[in-house]
Amino acid sequence: MKTETLTGSGQGIVSMGLALVAALLILGVLTNQNLPLIDNSRGALAALAVLGFIMCATGGLANKVGRTGFSWSSHFVILGILLEVSAVYVAFPG
Repeated sequence: MKTETLTGSGQGIVSMGLALVAALLILGVLTNQNLPLIDNSRGALAALAVLGFIMCATGGLANKVGRTGFSWSSHFVILGILLEVSAVYVAFPG
C-alpha cells in the first residue's frame, strides 16, 4: 500500500515554507515590526490571504481526491470552501 508522504514531489516543503512565512508575518504584525512592502494591518491581511491561497493550491487536495476516495462533496471540503469565500470577503470587501 502506497502512503502519502509530507514531501511528496516538493509540495509539502513549499507549503511548510509558506506557513513559516505566514507565521513570521503574523508575529511581525503583532509585535509592531516595520515589515517590508506592508504599510498597515490591511496590507498584512491581504498578504496573509494571498499566502493562504497559495498554501491551499500547493497542498494538493485535487490530487488526493482521486487516489484516496476523498470526495469534493465531503463536509470538510464544503466547510473549507465556505471559509475561503468568507476570507475573501473579509480580506477584499470590495
